Amino acid sequence: MPLHLWAGARAYDQLGRSRRSISLATPWRKIYEWFGGQLPDATWRSLLFVLAGLTCLALAWLAWRVLCTQACEVDTPVMLALALSIGYAAGAPYVLPWYDQLVWALLPVVAAAGLLERVWIVRSLILALAYVPGRVVGMTPGVEEVTLMWRRDMAPLAAVLVWIALVVASRSACRPASVTPRRPARSPRQPPAPRR
Repeated sequence: MPLHLWAGARAYDQLGRSRRSISLATPWRKIYEWFGGQLPDATWRSLLFVLAGLTCLALAWLAWRVLCTQACEVDTPVMLALALSIGYAAGAPYVLPWYDQLVWALLPVVAAAGLLERVWIVRSLILALAYVPGRVVGMTPGVEEVTLMWRRDMAPLAAVLVWIALVVASRSACRPASVTPRRPARSPRQPPAPRR
């Protein structure tokens, strides 16, 4: 806190500038560009941020359903942190590859290699190709073209792929495994019933 006071309010200038940003790597940018002329810009951005927030919550809920069936033995706070991280990283209007760090830190704890994890690898690879070369400003036209292609075209598709994978995985997670009822297992502490 003392360092924040020493740096002054200008330390938060970038945060203020980016709080209403919509990155090229999200589906929200496409929606913003395609339908943006219908409302004033500030109203349209506010509406998109509300929709993005609701989408993040819905994606976190879908991730929770998938994780609960794949990793029942993992502590609830860990699964909740992972579900919320997936929801935010997949649905936020502003993303960068390093925003996925908490997701990658918690995925090994769950240790459930399924559709979601495979799709997340593809998404992370595409985001890395889109952003790791750096800012487009000052690059050669060829590098700029390739980088922007990954940002504008491939990364939003990867995000939609994650959304679809969450829906598919959560639907299959809710199906009953079998129709035949199982007999309850005997507790290991419970002695066997005496024979008569």
